[in-house]
Amino acid sequence: MPRGWLLAISIGALLLVACSTSSDVAPQSEEAASQSSQQDAAAATDTSNQKNAQDNSTGATRAESPSPTAQPDSVSPPGRVERPAGGRLVRLFSDPPTLDPHITTDSTSAVIVNEVFGGLVTITPDIVIAPDLAEDWDISPDGKVFTFRLRQDAKFHDGRPVVAEDFRWSLERAADPLTESPVADLYLSDVIGVADKLNGKAETIQGLRVIDERTLELTIDAPKSYFLAKLTYPTAFVVDRKNVEGNKNNWVFEPNGTGPFRLERYDIGETILLGRNENYHLGPPFLDEVEFILSGGDPMLMYENDEIHVTGLGLADLERVQDPANPLRNELATAPPGFSVSFIGM
Repeated sequence: MPRGWLLAISIGALLLVACSTSSDVAPQSEEAASQSSQQDAAAATDTSNQKNAQDNSTGATRAESPSPTAQPDSVSPPGRVERPAGGRLVRLFSDPPTLDPHITTDSTSAVIVNEVFGGLVTITPDIVIAPDLAEDWDISPDGKVFTFRLRQDAKFHDGRPVVAEDFRWSLERAADPLTESPVADLYLSDVIGVADKLNGKAETIQGLRVIDERTLELTIDAPKSYFLAKLTYPTAFVVDRKNVEGNKNNWVFEPNGTGPFRLERYDIGETILLGRNENYHLGPPFLDEVEFILSGGDPMLMYENDEIHVTGLGLADLERVQDPANPLRNELATAPPGFSVSFIGM
């Protein structure tokens, strides 16, 4: 197929991106594989998708949230850039360890989870906390009570409206010892009562309250400027109770999420196919579909054979691709810096 620019999505290295004038590939867009407002492409790197309050959804390091006295009228959803829509993005990937947002701890799972599910707030490519399913929120003068108001147009993929009770049940599930979330303590324990529930000392979360159908209140143990950033992590995402309880063992293969893409198909070891959610509350994504090839292969060879549309570039191929006589040189892009946290044991 004819080559050109599509989009630059990688983990902060050199990469090749291919494009076509045909309908199987979307036009150039910095957000082409995702909703313009929330996450980068489903094909985007772990950096742009994880929405992790520590690093990095699917995302970059977590932004510091508004101060405890910040007012919700200063918060606005990410702007949507008008771009041509349509086409399919194909990339090489690997099987995610889980598609359950409440037990997601790895960046591979987060790439998919952040496109299928969502939470009260999100983080923009500019590392700013922004509304997602909550249209706005208030923070009490003492910085400990957060009152979220849900969007009226927020819906699950099946069209059912998302209400405050959905978030209450989801957060209770994430903190339930039976869920065995490895990260609920890290991301939710600022909320009063979460630690007690995780330890089996309470059946409900004390600091979690449904005020009405569209209003949810969270009370934390002390003012913390980073609390909202923690809520961008998948542990705080909403899931559909009926969907989860209707098929407890396999619901993640047919999830009823709220994100910009639906999980259309997941064949373990073969492929994951995401389809556009036309009714996404922040505006439908630009791409029709994103295909993840899970069966393995040589990424550089697959790219040159037009089997995938983006790949990283290793040192072994760098000199060859940088040769002015090589047509691939025009497809070479430098990805933006990635963010990560590493620990060295002493």
